[in-house]
Amino acid sequence: MLDARYLALPGTGCTVPGVRGTHEHGRERARLPTVGHRDPDAEVSVRSDRTEAAYVLGGIGTPTQGFSGNYIANAADSYFNDATWESSAQLNGLFFAISTIRIADIRDGTWNTAMVSELILNHDTDSHDIRGRYHNPAHGGVLFSTRLPPNNMVPDQLNWCANNPRPEAPCIWTGTQMFVSVRSFHSGGVNMCCADGSVSFVSDGVDTIVFKALGSRNGQEVVRPL
Repeated sequence: MLDARYLALPGTGCTVPGVRGTHEHGRERARLPTVGHRDPDAEVSVRSDRTEAAYVLGGIGTPTQGFSGNYIANAADSYFNDATWESSAQLNGLFFAISTIRIADIRDGTWNTAMVSELILNHDTDSHDIRGRYHNPAHGGVLFSTRLPPNNMVPDQLNWCANNPRPEAPCIWTGTQMFVSVRSFHSGGVNMCCADGSVSFVSDGVDTIVFKALGSRNGQEVVRPL
């Protein structure tokens, strides 16, 4: 059962189900939010007795590294680091390295710009899959790109993936041209919250040009209603 409370995203009108945490046998146990679907990996156990090294680096045998969740934020309509690592601080979405984006910077209109969407979590027991890892966001696992449509089967590209990712959320290791796609266990699409706080269900069959345009804040695209 999920807690009935809701959590508002600061500065927006977007709300998501609240999170309830409990302790069980010396371990923190967090119930992660879902919207209309049940993610089998939405409950992630986190060690509460880890050493400092394990807390900071994950530690051998402690791959969870802290709280993970299946909501991620819009970074761009393309790769997170297309050319060099410096490019990761110059993306055209809303959330990225040292981002200082304000509402006034969203020239395409807040209703035309994606802010938050969904992620399918991977089993995190024998490897470091950083997708959805809120306590270590440095690698970009808490971000998404709209370069590909929802629930596509092209593997995400990150420098930390599960050794054996689930089929619904494939991933390959790389240090360049990294990206994460939005995915969910909904039938046929994902929920997406735009920067104006509105929430829409985006179909897997959405026009790829339209979906890509949702990832940029200032591309001057005209996005027709989803």
